[in-house]
Amino acid sequence: MLLYTRQEHGGDPVRIIHTKNSPRPIYKVGDKVFKSARQLLISLHGKDRHWTFDRYFHTGPYTPASIMIEGNRPPRTTLDLFGAKKRGKRPHAPRNIGIDLEKRSKEVIKLLFKSFGSMIFMYGYDPNDVIQEIFTGIIIRNKGKCPWDSRKSSFGNYVHIVCHSVLMNYHRKMQKGRGVEVLGIREWQPEGGWTEGDAGAKKGIQDPGLDAQVSYGHRMVVDDLCAFLRESPEWRTKEGKLAVQILPLASLGHTNKEISTLTCEHPARISKAMRVLKRNAALWGQIPTS
Repeated sequence: MLLYTRQEHGGDPVRIIHTKNSPRPIYKVGDKVFKSARQLLISLHGKDRHWTFDRYFHTGPYTPASIMIEGNRPPRTTLDLFGAKKRGKRPHAPRNIGIDLEKRSKEVIKLLFKSFGSMIFMYGYDPNDVIQEIFTGIIIRNKGKCPWDSRKSSFGNYVHIVCHSVLMNYHRKMQKGRGVEVLGIREWQPEGGWTEGDAGAKKGIQDPGLDAQVSYGHRMVVDDLCAFLRESPEWRTKEGKLAVQILPLASLGHTNKEISTLTCEHPARISKAMRVLKRNAALWGQIPTS
């Protein structure tokens, strides 16, 4: 086979010689013999430009269309070589916009109680009211700017986000309502002691359902411990005064985080007050009864 170098390289003839001793051909240009196409190209360019033999000599897939013979076009890809057809683009999955509550309401309820059931029952909310709030939130989003799009997020993740947003708004609304609509609730005054007061005044600490949870004996114990705290040297400190305020909530088993939410105090202050309360409760428990 005879080829010619490019014009800028002299247009010299290149003979491709196949031998029986080697599966690879050798390339002869004048008196020079090259054992590989790479050596030939490096000699022509003066450096390795990482070109292929076909690219330099315009053969194979680099054959110009003007000199190709119809029906004898060289294969350009492996698929062309074996006569296989190229695959087209994969069709997109069907796009679902919005949530059809008539078909998927049970799934929404299941996801709601799986993620937020403990919160709903802890605050004593009516599950049916919460479900209606969630459904309303989903319907509003279906008609608004952020309906569920199956291409952007999974169904479970979207429902979880909506439930969290709606439930937080519902929780704030209920907390505001409980602070102004209940009259005659028993409250614990900052200086210690129970009293009947107006919940709208918000003078003391109010806990939903506090009156139903506190028995007479429980109140007597809390009052006695409160009196012991007021006689303690720590009563004059900020932590001591806060310890008296949070005493009824701590006696009901509320965590530091819950007490912080109910009293609007910083969690660090609640932790210090709890340490004061525990120290004095231990001392109070050692007093012998008459």
